[in-house]
Amino acid sequence: FVVEQHPNHPDYLICELETSRGCAYRCSFCTEPLYGDPAFRAPDSVVGEVDALSDRGVAHFRLGRQADILAYGGDGEAPNPDALRELYGGIREVAPELRTLHLDNMNPVTITDYPEASREAIRVIAEHNTPGDTAAFGLESADPVVQEENNLLVTAEECLEAVRVVNEEGGWRPGDTPETTPGDPDRVTGPSTGPDASPRLPKLLPGINLVHGLTGERPETYEHNKRFLQTVYDEGLMLRRINIRQVMAFAGTEMAETGAEIAQEHKDQFQAYKREVRETIDNPMLDRVVPPGTVLPDLHLEYHQDGKTFGRQLGTYALLVAVPGERELGTTVDVAITDHGYRSVTGVPYPLDVNAASMDELTAVPGINRNTAGDIVVGRPYDSVADVDAVDPGIVDLGAYAV
Repeated sequence: FVVEQHPNHPDYLICELETSRGCAYRCSFCTEPLYGDPAFRAPDSVVGEVDALSDRGVAHFRLGRQADILAYGGDGEAPNPDALRELYGGIREVAPELRTLHLDNMNPVTITDYPEASREAIRVIAEHNTPGDTAAFGLESADPVVQEENNLLVTAEECLEAVRVVNEEGGWRPGDTPETTPGDPDRVTGPSTGPDASPRLPKLLPGINLVHGLTGERPETYEHNKRFLQTVYDEGLMLRRINIRQVMAFAGTEMAETGAEIAQEHKDQFQAYKREVRETIDNPMLDRVVPPGTVLPDLHLEYHQDGKTFGRQLGTYALLVAVPGERELGTTVDVAITDHGYRSVTGVPYPLDVNAASMDELTAVPGINRNTAGDIVVGRPYDSVADVDAVDPGIVDLGAYAV
């Protein structure tokens, strides 16, 4: 009942559900092993919590607080697809109208150690979740020296294989055609089209966590990480996001002795490297994941800045979207993406009414400059988007945005 007292209830509230605690592995910097070996809540416990929250008006959920969703309901290491099927299927049964179902961490070592069971488990998740879900991979470092000295679990090549698997099994978009099967490169890299010819976000993509300041870090570490990310991009794979962080040395972990000394020593190199990754990997990767025309439903409008309204969907690592004009805050709008930056995107209300759209909204659409937008405004009203072609036959794909 307490959720009803939350100021964002019911529409802008996401509830994170703890599924497990503890970890079977012992990475140098991680606090999760302090909770002991993995222990899991039973599926009916989590499903019952979703049922109760759903009865109180909650429609957005995140399965979090776990070191590895693939290990749920098993021995802490091997996947248990049946347990995930019971968990996700049960949630969908008690909350059929839910609008968000996302997750937290997924351990790439599970995929490399148990490839077939992991594929089945990922298929279960992608069948039941909602688009835009992100499985955070703790690669931490692609440098073999850092991996060795910090008990990290996967090599760069092993993590790359895990990225491939999640792309193949979860990187499809709602509306993909049946003949586009898992593992088909077109399914992984190409924007698919749904019934209304508007692509959505992929169902489940990996995210990469990189941590700097770990024991053994050296100048070469940054080159190893950049090569890994470049390989992911060059293979045509997708990452939903890349987290680049500096280590925090918690008491009770091996890193407590080292502290932040290495991170401080490499601070200048870290900043330059982070900027380079944002420019050379994040920017083109975001265009791949969210190509122009991608529709994001239920964008919650949060604040105004520089004549734009910024908002996000609810979910894991939700994209920040800039919409032209100052719209009413606290409301929701469906948007179609028109452009992208390093970590955020631009969109217009979807579908865009060409008879009511502002100049700023029209010029945000790819292929429309201010002169063309002015001609469109002068020529109003139109009976259909096709009539706008008479204004400028060179307009690109206006039908993907407007009615």
